[in-house]
Parts: sequence; C-alpha cells; structure tokens
Amino acid sequence: MNPILAARSDFSVGESILTIDKLVSGAKAIGASVVGLTDTMSVTALIDFSNAAKKAELRPIIGCRLRLTDDPTWRPAKGEKKKHMPREYFLTVYPRNDAGMKTVFRLLTLANSEQRFYYVAKIGFDDFFAELTDDLVVVLGDGASVLEHPDVENIAKRCCKQSKHVYAPLVPINTPYWGRVNQIAAGLCATTRVLPIVIRTALYEKDGADVQEIMTAISDND
Repeated sequence: MNPILAARSDFSVGESILTIDKLVSGAKAIGASVVGLTDTMSVTALIDFSNAAKKAELRPIIGCRLRLTDDPTWRPAKGEKKKHMPREYFLTVYPRNDAGMKTVFRLLTLANSEQRFYYVAKIGFDDFFAELTDDLVVVLGDGASVLEHPDVENIAKRCCKQSKHVYAPLVPINTPYWGRVNQIAAGLCATTRVLPIVIRTALYEKDGADVQEIMTAISDND
C-alpha cells in the first residue's frame, strides 16, 4: 500500500522541489493508494492535487503544515532584527470534513493578516487552540516541530483535550537529530493520550536530495 501521508509540493516555497504531477506520478510508481499533501501554510494546490490524484486512481488527503510561534504579533524593538524573531514551531493538521477545512481556511486567513504576517505567515498557539476541534486530525510536526517546544507536554495534552485525533510522528531516519525527536514523541505517547504514527516527509524524488538541499539553502540565504 505504501501510503504517502506528508508530502510537500513546490507550493511550499524553499522546502520542496516536487511538482503536483511529480508527486502523483511518483506515488503511483511505488504502488501507493493514498497520497497526502501537507504544504506549509498553504492549501493553494488543493484542487490541482485532488484532480490529479483521482485521475491516477489515488486517494488524495489534504493537510496543512502550520507555523506557530509564542508571540505571533512580534515586531522588532529598537536594536532588534529579524534574527531576534521568536522561534517557529510546526505541526500538521488534516481536516476530517468540511468544517475542518473551513477551520484551516480561517487559520490561514489570520496567519496572513496584517497583525500576524511579518516576513512569513504565522499564528500563535492561542490562535490554534481557539479553533481546534475534533474536525481536525493533528500530527505534532516533523522537522522543527512543536515536539521541540519547551512546553510540549502541556501543548500535547491540550491538543488531546480538544481533539480525539492527535498523533506524534516517529520518523524512520537514523540520525542523532531524529533519534532525539523520536524519543520525545515516544515519551508523549507513553504519558499522554497522543498516539504514535510512523511518517516521513516527501520533499523530492529519488536522488533529488542534493538539489532540494541547494534550493533550501538559497531560499534561506545560507
């Protein structure tokens, strides 16, 4: 079955080099029957992706990777620069129904408002919890996720209080970074109602890692 649950397309600017066509054809090639698109702070590809997936006889799943911060209205004080902006944390939501999709639309609208948008679209944790219900499935991030937040256990417990569908990702990559993140995820599953899910983000086709890394470095001005 080989489901792809967390792919990002080139609508996640600076993150992925996958076009919708490449994502769908790649999923078909590995025998996937389900493919999930989880672009960062965007559902712009929703219609094109859904149509392409259905044409290829794949089940499309729409999600959105949300950027959260402890202070979404931050602006630099005297002597401060962009580098002093509060850290960003990510989690992914999957609407379960029309109400859930409308929730995502509201969150993205707020994230792009004058009060929240500064260099990038973002929301605060309070913004997120004001909208979170059972209409959303929550996966507590991947890279740079809320799993790395100092108050992650309370964040996870609050998610579980407001939605019955909360998961911590276990990423099958053998590096010190992912080992540490997976340990946090496993700990949450042991101490809260968070459920484990094995998931790995798709950002490029086979042998495309170097191109993707170069593109990300250029985007980040590194």
